[in-house]
Amino acid sequence: MFLTLSCHYNKPHVINYDINGNPIITDEFKITFLNEVLDDTSHINFKRYNDPYIYITNVEGKSYPTKINGTLKYPTITEYLSITLKSKDTAFLRNQIINKLNNQKLINFGFKSINQDKLTTYHFNNNDLKIEYHVSEDSLLKVEKLLKSDGILYLSTPIFNKELNLAYMEAEHGPTGEHLVFEKENNKWVTKLILSEWIK
Repeated sequence: MFLTLSCHYNKPHVINYDINGNPIITDEFKITFLNEVLDDTSHINFKRYNDPYIYITNVEGKSYPTKINGTLKYPTITEYLSITLKSKDTAFLRNQIINKLNNQKLINFGFKSINQDKLTTYHFNNNDLKIEYHVSEDSLLKVEKLLKSDGILYLSTPIFNKELNLAYMEAEHGPTGEHLVFEKENNKWVTKLILSEWIK
């Protein structure tokens, strides 16, 4: 299956490093990665969409059943990424989880997305201090249902190792999803592993 997206952000980027010599993962770097990975999804199981909405999900707080030395364990997301990306610097990984790519940033870079935070802005009613939401939770579910008919991809913020040659991302589309590891080969991101797949 193929998914074709227009190139939303194709500006050359320079990798900067912090005082400890760690690469600084910018939103531009993440967007460039997403553009390349989504340009051709024939190597993964994404459902075919002409011009999907992209929605960024949060991996923080999740736990992933993983076999470590033959024993089933439930590491935190940081521990799981450390194993998956072969990176011992959990602080570097944790920083990427905290500084997630949000949906407004996707919109700023030209992706079709929805800023749910803006939709659910609220104010206090001056008479009784009751919070009044501009958009109800029920309305959001209806919006999401409409988007699904046009195609919506739920993606987690991509997380990279220090060498910037491995990346992890979760993807959900329709009733199915995957945990994916990508590798940089010949200056191009390709799928290295599909760690797990699921069906709702």
